[in-house]
Amino acid sequence: MIYKEVIPTLDLPKEELESFATAVNDRFANPYIKHKLLDIALNSCSKFNARCLPSLLSYAEEKGELPKCLTFSLAAFIKFYQGEMKDGAYTGTRKDGTQYPLRDDADVLKFFADVWADPDAGKVAQAVLSHTEFWSGRDLTEVAGLLDAVAGYLKEMETKDIKDIMAELI
Repeated sequence: MIYKEVIPTLDLPKEELESFATAVNDRFANPYIKHKLLDIALNSCSKFNARCLPSLLSYAEEKGELPKCLTFSLAAFIKFYQGEMKDGAYTGTRKDGTQYPLRDDADVLKFFADVWADPDAGKVAQAVLSHTEFWSGRDLTEVAGLLDAVAGYLKEMETKDIKDIMAELI
């Protein structure tokens, strides 16, 4: 994804971008670095908007099609925020039944809890993508094909494991 969908959208020297991508990959491959995914996921809503969405939108504009992995990552981000208030904290639940804490601004967590109260993939995708407060004032339902793609991935995640979907994409 980094090499095929992100780097082509950035206006920096290719060598610099490839060096950065290699460093990121090396860091994640380093078994001595213990950076938990749930810690990285802290405040994912603003992180996705600032770090991933610009590449997704640039790719779509430049290529005239949606980047598959970035589009899937948007759907996976939305799925990650599927949770509810339990014992005074927002909590998500994995397919295996284990729970994880959702950590973001209170209004973001409440929004997602309210949206996921009706787990219809199309309605969830519509509500999240049209929530302009998340996307720097932009209504993402206006991006050609994005609503259907995100809703499709959310629907697919109901029956398939995320790892299996990713394997098909890459």
